[in-house]
Amino acid sequence: MAATLICGAMVFTACTKIDNPVDGETGASGIAMIVKNGQIDYFRQIETAFRDVCQEKDLEAYYYATSAESAYEEQLAAVEELRKLGGKALKGIIFTPSYGPNGESAEAEVAALAQERGIPVIILDSPVSATSPLASCPYFGTDNTAAGQAMAEKVTANKVAVFAMTNSPGMERAEAFKALKPNAVIYQVGDKANEEIQAVLDEYNDFVFFNGNILVDAIPMLKDAGKQVYTFDIYGEFLEEMFKSSPMPKGIMAQNTFEMARKAVEAVLTNATQGEMVPTFYITQTDLRTPVVQPFLKFYYKEAYATIDGLYYILNYDDKTARVTAPDNTGHYEGDIVVPDYVVQDGIKFAVTAIGDGAFSHITINSLQLPKNTLKRIGSMAFNDILGLTTLEIPESVTTLDEGAIEACRELESITVDEGNKHFATFDGVLMDKAQTRIITYPAKLAATTYTVPATVKTIDKRAFRDLAYLTSVTIPASVSKLEYSMFYQSYSLNEINIDPANTAYRSEDGVVYTADMDTLIVYPAGKTSKTYTVNASVKAIGQAAFSYANHLETLTLPEGLTTIEDAAFTSCESLKEVNLPESVTKIGMAAFTFCRKLESLVFPPHITEITMGFFIGCTALRSVTIPAELTTIGKTVFTACPSLTEITCLCTTPPAVDLTTFLSVKTNTISLYVPDESVDLYKATPIWKGFNVKGISESSL
Repeated sequence: MAATLICGAMVFTACTKIDNPVDGETGASGIAMIVKNGQIDYFRQIETAFRDVCQEKDLEAYYYATSAESAYEEQLAAVEELRKLGGKALKGIIFTPSYGPNGESAEAEVAALAQERGIPVIILDSPVSATSPLASCPYFGTDNTAAGQAMAEKVTANKVAVFAMTNSPGMERAEAFKALKPNAVIYQVGDKANEEIQAVLDEYNDFVFFNGNILVDAIPMLKDAGKQVYTFDIYGEFLEEMFKSSPMPKGIMAQNTFEMARKAVEAVLTNATQGEMVPTFYITQTDLRTPVVQPFLKFYYKEAYATIDGLYYILNYDDKTARVTAPDNTGHYEGDIVVPDYVVQDGIKFAVTAIGDGAFSHITINSLQLPKNTLKRIGSMAFNDILGLTTLEIPESVTTLDEGAIEACRELESITVDEGNKHFATFDGVLMDKAQTRIITYPAKLAATTYTVPATVKTIDKRAFRDLAYLTSVTIPASVSKLEYSMFYQSYSLNEINIDPANTAYRSEDGVVYTADMDTLIVYPAGKTSKTYTVNASVKAIGQAAFSYANHLETLTLPEGLTTIEDAAFTSCESLKEVNLPESVTKIGMAAFTFCRKLESLVFPPHITEITMGFFIGCTALRSVTIPAELTTIGKTVFTACPSLTEITCLCTTPPAVDLTTFLSVKTNTISLYVPDESVDLYKATPIWKGFNVKGISESSL
């Protein structure tokens, strides 16, 4: 029987078929992968790794991802399409079995195809039964116990909170967490929950494993034991913004999907006869909105989530207050939104005192009315990227506006503040503190075309002048001592920023902002219409995102003596065709030229040792790059989405270290790689580099 690889499945959401690369009666030599639920993060990473490993080994990657609803039928269809490939074209199949409503599976069809072709089958991520035609094949699974032990030391220091969502028994993982020593662990373990709870309690007094549906019953036991609760999630949901203001700590997530995919491909190529446990382990924070978790949150943190009259809140049971929060992934805000002064839950009246961080973000509404009497605080990005919002009134009761509270609301014409408010007001339509020392937000569609910041202002919030539609010129007084690129982010109308000559921190030259000593260029206005620009000869550094979104700029001249280019310095300069990098430059930050869609070539300075992550993402016209001899590393996703890349000249005698994602979505076998003549054989033997069309520099036309 052909070799088979199996890895334990972790699936929690329905997905759809991703692609169908097989077309015609024949195909290039390659490997097929058929997985289920292909849109979850776990399988997306498997896909990326699979494609990269195949590319590295000069193999076609025939990839299929079926949906949860019709996985069986789609897997059958995938098998039929694989039959169209010639017998020599398909080297093997990596297969995740999935089952129909009556337990039907495509295992027999996969086994038959493999037998016909004489190729191995690698079953990824779901074990098969003893009666399966694939049952005698070796098993490659996820070794949660071993990986859990390896993670335990890192977890212990952080007392990580996570929440398990698995139907498999969990006793084997108790050993993996002995070193964690939390006061308690909440763990959903399916039908055997009660037995396992008791077993763990008996053996380890510091472990408590619970099924979700008995969580409420567990609270008194935990209270009596005086324990603090930690939970863990074997699935690793990628949720980053959960319960940010609670004392619950963030989790840690570890995974090894790239290694798993590599093992699968190598098992095909070597006709593996024995399996191997591949360590793959996740520890993360859970979605704390899950209903069953609410009693736990109330008991231990005195807070819980609630949805009341279409709005989402975090309720504090200690002080009887509520803050508005963002919807969960099943809900959204729309229409005319009225936030009340009070809400009632569990018979308790809660005063709505805060609009939480990111509460109203990336939505389309008609209007928004805030509580008139109880609201005290508006959090960071509380009103962010809201379409349809044209006016906003800040009530008298508000005492705190966090930095960035209102931003990227591109249709916002006016902000008004209740006259009775003692802390904030609008002056010339601009939201400021009452004393006019801080600018909070300049409405994106305020009709004025010029604005002079009052001489009383000392600070300007980050992104205060973001996404402006009409403002073409702004003047900064001597009193402002800190400016950042993000203050004017994506303000395509803004073509000049003028600095008062008396300002000791900054100065402007032709509407461009520099430090007063002309050492660093801080910001080049995105709306500046010049097609060419020459940076002042004294400049040593280009600041973070200094030229971002300068879409009119086509040619940029940088001075000799420049040493540093910060992160995202030229990102989204979509018209930029030509830029020189002086030999004096020794450091260039991440994503420096992302989405420079007309940039065709770039020669790196001789003393650059690293091309940092995301450097050329989306540079769709990029054809050639010259890499200096001193370079040692090319980071992740550097050349992602660079379909026009045809030539790389690399002067390094030793192949630079690269990541599996460095050339993501780039067909390396179509790219000519020119290297020192004496290093040709070395590049041809080095993983990833050997996938290029490697030639000696003497063969180059340069």
